[in-house]
Amino acid sequence: MFREKPAKRRAFYCRLVHLIDNSRTQSIFHPRPARADNRPWGNNMNGMERVWIAPAFIWLATLYFVIGVLMGNGMSMAHNYQLMPSHAHINLLGWVSLALFGCIYKAWPALSTGRLASLHFWTYNLALPPMMLFLIMYRLGNAGIEPALAATSLLATLGTGLFAINVFQNVR
Repeated sequence: MFREKPAKRRAFYCRLVHLIDNSRTQSIFHPRPARADNRPWGNNMNGMERVWIAPAFIWLATLYFVIGVLMGNGMSMAHNYQLMPSHAHINLLGWVSLALFGCIYKAWPALSTGRLASLHFWTYNLALPPMMLFLIMYRLGNAGIEPALAATSLLATLGTGLFAINVFQNVR
């Protein structure tokens, strides 16, 4: 049997740790300096991006994906498809849109530098859960909830508009 020498193994692990450390401090598209501090929400001083934006969008997208799958399975098991529009909105506005936002913020770190990214995140994500709840209530026959549904819909649209403005201003 062939056995590696401990020195070779140590060298391999040192190279691996070096690669992992470098992947934390730079993106594929734009190298960036390491943060001066270790705050998980990032440091916006000196034009550095808010590092929490992209992962937060991805985590929330995954949550909406799980909710959408469970909702779809529940409708299928009950043979009641009354909430299909709500299911579609949760999957499209929750899973797909949030995942795309997260991927775009990760691919273009310059988008995360200003307040517009943070404003986009909070506007969109504070509007989406009540909008989905109001849509479910509306589909179940509560027509009086329509003004609240319209208001949260407009707020989510505003969040999407903020994202579009951010992209047009910062992606070159």
